[in-house]
Amino acid sequence: MLRHVINQTPLESSREQSILQYQTDNGFMQIYGGNLHAMFNLRYQLKPENVFYPDVNSMLDRLEAKDTEITNLITDFYPYSYGTHPSRLEDSNLFGNYYGMAIYFNPDQNCYPYEYKANCPSDDVDYGLDFGCDLGNMMQSSRKMRPFVALFAVGNFDHCFYYLHFRATSYRPSTDFFREYKGNHILNNFFLHYEAQCRYGAFDASLCDVWFYVSNAKEWQSSEMPPIELYNRTYTSDYYFGWTIREAVSNTLFGYTMVSRRNSVLIPEIEINAVAYKLLEIISETGNFCPDCYYDDDVLSVPVQFSIGNASVVNSMLPPSVKPLQTGFVQFRAYGRTGSVYAMCPAVKVNDWRSEFVCIGGMMNPDSPYLDDCNDFTNWNGLPNTAVQEVTPVDYAHSQRDLDSTILIFYR
Repeated sequence: MLRHVINQTPLESSREQSILQYQTDNGFMQIYGGNLHAMFNLRYQLKPENVFYPDVNSMLDRLEAKDTEITNLITDFYPYSYGTHPSRLEDSNLFGNYYGMAIYFNPDQNCYPYEYKANCPSDDVDYGLDFGCDLGNMMQSSRKMRPFVALFAVGNFDHCFYYLHFRATSYRPSTDFFREYKGNHILNNFFLHYEAQCRYGAFDASLCDVWFYVSNAKEWQSSEMPPIELYNRTYTSDYYFGWTIREAVSNTLFGYTMVSRRNSVLIPEIEINAVAYKLLEIISETGNFCPDCYYDDDVLSVPVQFSIGNASVVNSMLPPSVKPLQTGFVQFRAYGRTGSVYAMCPAVKVNDWRSEFVCIGGMMNPDSPYLDDCNDFTNWNGLPNTAVQEVTPVDYAHSQRDLDSTILIFYR
């Protein structure tokens, strides 16, 4: 039986003053050693797991499998070569004897603990390699396919990263002519926005740098996209083209692709628009933004019967940003977005990163230190700088009443 009471409530009056009380009736604990100590040691060990990363490689697999569907949309597509540099695309017909094209990514965090810096260095992307950023739950990867594609899956579940900068640096002379395009596409619940710059005239082949982002508020729980600042600079022998986002976004996919055409002919807007829609078609086959963020087979969820309160009361206590969750259960073991493990989820069942906001008894992942992952009520106070309300949950935070409460556990 579990009983939720305000701190310092005398034990003898805890039932009368309890907020919630519920119990199991299937004798499950006898199967796992008879008590919590035995259950956690023998069956559901509290060991941190891996950081939750969004999966970009399944998207890249589908894009690569359908690459000809993309290149067929470009008249006289030029199948450029890559060269040998790990982070630059080098092709003499596109870049002459210059350094080629590089993709640069710069994220910046603004969250606790300030002394811990996530492994997200500002640097050029090494083509063909995966790279994960633990604190922001971001994963980037790319494929040396034609057309070249780089994807940046920004989980950023706790809005830790408030600044993202993406840019392509291409070494072509300022004598190039250029044209800019942009547009939007909607497919079911998916939304894609793109901006492109097409260069032609200086070398034997023309190119278009295309930046795009994809969001889905329903299936991916993507946050609303803030304004994007276009970053566009032209110099004597090179240019920068990219985006800057100065607000936190979550569950959003950013991407880059480069298409090219023979004979230095401008690629028309209608073809770039078609490429963008084809990208959306292929990416929209992704069901979950972060499929590895879900787990079902290594936790124990036991139904409960309410003797004080009910499922509606539990729902009223849950932070609005974690809803919906299944109520009417007590769950043993859960995992957070940084790989931390939590002992118990009282009155709810959860199978993803939201556990840290509703479960208790946290054990920090030593490979990914993060504030408040190691205490009784984990991150029940929500995200950093959240203004906790007295009796009303807000954002990812419980109310102050819940934070000042105790959960009593009785078993026999």
